[in-house]
Amino acid sequence: MTARRLAITDVGEAAAHALRSIFDVLNGRTACRWELVGDPADADVVATSDFDTNSSRTHDARVRGKRVIAIVESTDARARVQTPYILMHPFRVMQVLSVLDEIADDLKHPELRIASNDGPNPWAFAESVRALSALSAPATWYRAQDRNGAEIIVTGNLHGCACEPQLFEQIRSGTTTLGALAPALVHSVPARYVRPPMTELLWHNAITASAALAPWLSARGSFRLVRWPDFGSIPSTRAQLQMVAALSRRACTPPELARATGASEPEIHRLLNALSLCGLLSVSEYTLADRSEAAAGTSVGGVIHALIGGLRRSLMRVS
Repeated sequence: MTARRLAITDVGEAAAHALRSIFDVLNGRTACRWELVGDPADADVVATSDFDTNSSRTHDARVRGKRVIAIVESTDARARVQTPYILMHPFRVMQVLSVLDEIADDLKHPELRIASNDGPNPWAFAESVRALSALSAPATWYRAQDRNGAEIIVTGNLHGCACEPQLFEQIRSGTTTLGALAPALVHSVPARYVRPPMTELLWHNAITASAALAPWLSARGSFRLVRWPDFGSIPSTRAQLQMVAALSRRACTPPELARATGASEPEIHRLLNALSLCGLLSVSEYTLADRSEAAAGTSVGGVIHALIGGLRRSLMRVS
């Protein structure tokens, strides 16, 4: 069985003790073997409550390249967290188990870490894409750059893009922020550039941009899936598959989606952002009266049924 090492640092005494106790209970019941270590430098995963912006530079140096579990004491703290792995104290055993197994199953994902909220507008690129899609006669090529001047070029019809391989890996991992698109004169695409599918670029840009809802999405929105993402090329997590399955059955508000799947608020926001930017989501405003006749949440059995059905349809398309 694969072994993973976890360090608990900058966590209150009560929360740290509770987490260690749960680890003892879960020993041998998780998808991989976990070992608690004292030094974050020796760990694969770091559990911490030190995610305040004021200490982000120091903290980021200590956990760079590692998956991070954010320990929070209130729902308000979730808005400042830039990692998909969140545990709220007091902990629930099944919640801890779910997060640990999610990390164990997520080996194909780029490493994600807590990052500072300082820096460029994380939505500049996405909002320019939305503006470009509304143009009737766009230019042939558009260009966006990150803060280091690395460029990505995008076709005016939003059907293709190209960039250095290193830049696309940074976009995948959320370690760089693209500026807004601007018209560009491109005679030929450099041979060294990779040409990832445009959907992948939009998905990774939106899902790593922020743990908050995108500026064009309303917290009072009711969301439903238009069609399934191509999870054959886009990496997915168990939580994302469950949420997509729920959204394929009926329109859900974020709180309803949380009740139906057990997903955290940042996970829900990130998925809705990505689905929206990729044009896979229908959105409508709702009122309390509109929701009064709806069920409080989708049953777990219904979510599993929709998930299996969606995956079966995807496999049939591939075959």
